[in-house]
Amino acid sequence: MKNKPRPSIEALFRQLTATLEKSGFPEPVKHKVPLGLSRCVREFQERPENRGKRCIKRAPMRRVRKTMKHLTQSVRHAYAHNDPNVRTKAKELVRSIQCQSFEETERRARDFNGLLRKAGRRLNEQKRKKARRRIKIGNLDLVQQNSVEQLKRTGRILGLCVARGDSFGREYHARLRSGESEFFRVHRNGKPIGLIEIDNETLNNETRRVRKASGYRNKTLKLKPKKMSRILRALNATADDIEAFVRVGAVSFVLDSNPKDMAPIQVGDHDYSFWFDPQGKGIAVQKRRTVDAMGKRKGSPKWSVFERVDPARRTRLGEWREACWHRDAMDIGELVDLLIRSPELAKRIREAFHGRPSLPM
Repeated sequence: MKNKPRPSIEALFRQLTATLEKSGFPEPVKHKVPLGLSRCVREFQERPENRGKRCIKRAPMRRVRKTMKHLTQSVRHAYAHNDPNVRTKAKELVRSIQCQSFEETERRARDFNGLLRKAGRRLNEQKRKKARRRIKIGNLDLVQQNSVEQLKRTGRILGLCVARGDSFGREYHARLRSGESEFFRVHRNGKPIGLIEIDNETLNNETRRVRKASGYRNKTLKLKPKKMSRILRALNATADDIEAFVRVGAVSFVLDSNPKDMAPIQVGDHDYSFWFDPQGKGIAVQKRRTVDAMGKRKGSPKWSVFERVDPARRTRLGEWREACWHRDAMDIGELVDLLIRSPELAKRIREAFHGRPSLPM
């Protein structure tokens, strides 16, 4: 691919003059500015250190081109920009061209370009703030964080690292600015309780995933499984490996297919509950410790999900495989061992599937 040809200094000068003629500057300024700019550029180019054997060196030419572009921007924004500070600085820059050397004009033009970029970022963040999404789920409210200021404020309220100004915190800010991630602050009855980051970079139009979910001071975001699943559906995301969402059994085809459940059955020191997809695509397993003599359970329930393998990709390991990989999830071997230890459980699952794909036994 060929590089786009760079405009000549003469073309940039004509563009600046045409923009100046259309602007709201008074006639004396329109007349004197091109003369003053032409003089200082010519003096700069005629210096011995800026000239080679036959023509002007590349570095001085680049400096002149960049300065001309910045000056054209200043003329364009002197009367049209939304920020009054930018308009004032642009007018001062244009008027100073008449009596300044090229180096001074270059420095002022560079400073103005930096100011223009900052003002542009502020305006973009204000627009994002007005356009942020709000999702209501029962007594929960999910408020999208569209600007870095909002994200930092949320971090300060919840004691999260997104409020930091070091390189670690700036990673989150960069993902927000680029659109790589979306951030939602979670409120319960109007009080902020957590922050969820959604990864927008998906392949082949797959469902988005939750990159991180944090409660107060990076603790686990504690919500009921039904609320968790509704959050995932509202955000069109999955979170199989996020600790806060593990209890949900957060696999989309299980959550979205209204899976049928079976009465819990005790095997050893645990109670097992099974949810299965009526179409035979997946099984969700909840593992909980049995109730002790005091009527209490130790620990929270552990979720595992198994899905059917595509027949075209089936291997010698069978037609079922693990569908979530958090540290408490069961593997296929544990499921086989469970079904061997409990023939009654295997029989009930086979009956539930009514001839659907065979179990991993």
